[in-house]
Amino acid sequence: MTPKTIQIFLPSGDPTGIRQAKVTTRDVIVFDVPLAAIRDFARAEDVRAGVYFLVGDQDGASHLYIGESDEVGKRLYNHLSGRENWERALVAVSSSRAWTKAHLHYFEHAAIAQARQAGSHVMGNGNAGHSVPLQAPLKAECDEYFDTIRLLVSTMGHRFLDVPVRRDDTPDSELLTVRSARRNASGTFDSSGFTVFSGSLASRAGDGPSRRAIGARQEELRADGVLAARGDDLVFVRDFVFRSPSAAAEVVLGRSANGWVEWVNGNGANLDLLIRGPGKTQNQGAHTAAQRSHRAPQSDNTPQRIPSDSVPSLPRRPESTQRSGLRQSTRYDSPPYAQASERYWIRNREVEAVAEWGPAGMTVLAGSQVRRVKRGRPDDKGREGRFKAQTQLITEGVIEATAEGYRFACDHSFKSPSAASETVLGIASNGWRDWVDAEGRELQETKPRTRLV
Repeated sequence: MTPKTIQIFLPSGDPTGIRQAKVTTRDVIVFDVPLAAIRDFARAEDVRAGVYFLVGDQDGASHLYIGESDEVGKRLYNHLSGRENWERALVAVSSSRAWTKAHLHYFEHAAIAQARQAGSHVMGNGNAGHSVPLQAPLKAECDEYFDTIRLLVSTMGHRFLDVPVRRDDTPDSELLTVRSARRNASGTFDSSGFTVFSGSLASRAGDGPSRRAIGARQEELRADGVLAARGDDLVFVRDFVFRSPSAAAEVVLGRSANGWVEWVNGNGANLDLLIRGPGKTQNQGAHTAAQRSHRAPQSDNTPQRIPSDSVPSLPRRPESTQRSGLRQSTRYDSPPYAQASERYWIRNREVEAVAEWGPAGMTVLAGSQVRRVKRGRPDDKGREGRFKAQTQLITEGVIEATAEGYRFACDHSFKSPSAASETVLGIASNGWRDWVDAEGRELQETKPRTRLV
């Protein structure tokens, strides 16, 4: 791949509203449009030709519908009442309005085929689209357009066109296996997530509060054709990409698991060591450590002393920020490393977050993922309150939008575990149950309930 310059434009100035992406040297624009803004978008793009993607969740699974239209704005407006399970639309158009019906049919057919091969979403398309034979010059042009569409969709944080890396294309040096004598599972980790390869075995989740969600996730994957029964175990019948190594490890092991520790290479080095090792770049270490490896800063913003021989050397330049109405947070140019202590996790198919419980309350660590709340009905006070709380943290710079979704840009302390888990999950949550330690034990099992004042 060659470097690309991509412009992200916010027409309303709201990072949660319509977003527009464009490679500066290409003739393709991709819009990311939330449901609440579809009417405004439909009026602005009423007569432009384009291909569109409707995405949303239903019954705990991600759904996708792909279509094309000569008047894409009108088509999307019609979908408002016709497809109730979608939450946003991604729309690709030509900035020069150069696309013909042949272009649109080609894009739709290619996108449906690629999304089915990726397998990350339940497809709402009943057919494969229109397959139109093209002369070689036009086909080459369409392929270049489609590659740009796929790049921009992925840049917006949607991976439904990203086909998992195959086992045959993975060097042995990048192959990872789960550390378990009873399991034979393999995969690899890259920027798209953690791919578990076809043929890997998985243990069925047992009983217990912390395992029910994992069992439900395994059943979803069975319904989607990713897993199949094999005796007392489950087997992956096709490659599948998980959003995090821990989500992959939990499905394979059938229990709560820290994937950064469970996945190892042929020499026995775990993924945490491989990513944080001296052979990796500083940015790689910063990204992974931010998700799981560093200790919350002290209230006086004084960096912890860490043995220089135990971790890679990274600069630590805290910028003290006492934000209005918020508990004190500290931003780091590069997050510090430290040994895990009093650490708890939330992991599901959408987010992975890590926090520490201590005198300051529940401190969610930088890099933890956030499921953004969508604004609901005015009479839904709970949802409206969570939306406003997340929006305030976004405004204050505690939570930031990235290509992969929302995440904590810095450590942030909450007065209670439930306040922390509701911010992370975007739904009503009992943090004493939803935060679990490395052994899968709930916070309420390991710590007495205290109230901060």
